[in-house]
Amino acid sequence: MQDTTLKIFGKGVKWRYVPISLMLRKYMIRYERICEGYLSSLGRPAHNNNYFLAHSGRPLTTA
Repeated sequence: MQDTTLKIFGKGVKWRYVPISLMLRKYMIRYERICEGYLSSLGRPAHNNNYFLAHSGRPLTTA
């Protein structure tokens, strides 16, 4: 993740850069730290290409 933008894979099979606020960046850093602790307690690697994960630590998928 960059400091002020997110690269998101979206509708139309395109990558988009979305600007974010500093407050959102702060909350995302907090989320990353919580995820690292949670995943390490499950014995899973903390580094994943997907930002949002299920409780199991696996990437979210489409139905």
